Amino acid sequence: MLAYLVRRLMLAVLTVWAVSVLSFVVIQLPPGDYITSYIAQMSSSGSFVSEQEANASASSTAWISRSTSSTSAG
Repeated sequence: MLAYLVRRLMLAVLTVWAVSVLSFVVIQLPPGDYITSYIAQMSSSGSFVSEQEANASASSTAWISRSTSSTSAG
């Protein structure tokens, strides 16, 4: 019985690891970021995005990438 529980626990850990890696890969697959995609979408629809608007949008979301990079380094 103990061998069965250990085997099931090891398979559960392996499954969680595999799902985590797969999720990470899927999230990292799309090129660029949200701001780049948004500007491309606006440009393709005929709207004009000034450099000032692009920089303002990028700086308002920069804390997200900084916070995630600082937590992954530590």
